[in-house]
Amino acid sequence: MARGVQQYYQGHKSLYLDATEVYKGLEKIATAMPKIVKATISDVRSRGQAWISKGVREEYNIPQSDIKSTFRGTRSNGTVKIGGVEVDNVEFVYNGRFLTPTHFDMQPKSRPFQRTAYDEYDITMKVFQKKPRKKIHGKSGKGKPFLAHASRKNQEGGKSIVFQRVRKGGKIVPRLPIDPFKTIAVPQMIQDGKGNTKPSVIKAVGDGMEKRFDNHWKRFLI
Repeated sequence: MARGVQQYYQGHKSLYLDATEVYKGLEKIATAMPKIVKATISDVRSRGQAWISKGVREEYNIPQSDIKSTFRGTRSNGTVKIGGVEVDNVEFVYNGRFLTPTHFDMQPKSRPFQRTAYDEYDITMKVFQKKPRKKIHGKSGKGKPFLAHASRKNQEGGKSIVFQRVRKGGKIVPRLPIDPFKTIAVPQMIQDGKGNTKPSVIKAVGDGMEKRFDNHWKRFLI
């Protein structure tokens, strides 16, 4: 702490400040700042994927494992200056296909016992955390959605997923071909159509960085 002498006169308080120790404190901060920033960026690399998943799940009703499975790693994208310290600009790479409703708590999970695929039953899913379940109506111009086992080619091995029969010559075909019904891909949950990061993801990453910065501040300066 800075040393000072307090003196009272004419009902007022004066403070004579010896700033020597303050200057020493500033010098210590300046010396430690590159270490603090670089340690924080290192944490961003190692923990950023978990923070992004948290931000996605604030909005979307999707298991964390499904988000993690699309993560392809980090890479450097130039450099940026943070607090006067030059560090690598970390870029997170995600590559995900369009997901079937099975990733969004689809109900029922398999086709109820019916005589034909055309028997009436509703299929629902819950895509968003803060919105109610939604009935799947399917893509327009195709047949009524129904459940059937997926092949391993569709990467859903053994599960039942939603299919629709296609239209040919103005009529819905009675059997094959059938098209799987898809929803949204994980990269779309992270960024909008303009390539901007979604607010919930920005907040989750920002909160994570702030906590790690505070941790390293205490580590190097206290």
